[in-house]
Order: sequence, then C-alpha cells, then structure tokens
Amino acid sequence: MTNRDVAMVVSIVVAREYDWIETDEDHPTFQALNALVANVLSGGSIAEE
Repeated sequence: MTNRDVAMVVSIVVAREYDWIETDEDHPTFQALNALVANVLSGGSIAEE
C-alpha cells in the first residue's frame, strides 16, 4: 500500500467519523465512493474527460 492509498483510506475514515458521508451499503453516495476507490486502487485514476 502506498502513501497515496493510505491517505485515501484515512480521508474516508475521517469523513465517516464526522458524518460527512453516508456509509450505508445501499446509499448511492457509498456506492459511488466504493466504485471510485476500487478504480483508483486497481491502478486507475481520476481523469477529466
């Protein structure tokens, strides 16, 4: 795990602790974040199209 990966995980944990995001598995925000994190961790990136 790289420093970037750790920072991403810490950011999600902090957001969850402050109730900034819903973390229920059925919530659309959780599903979007889950897809984003999975893409980035699998070697993708966030790019403007």
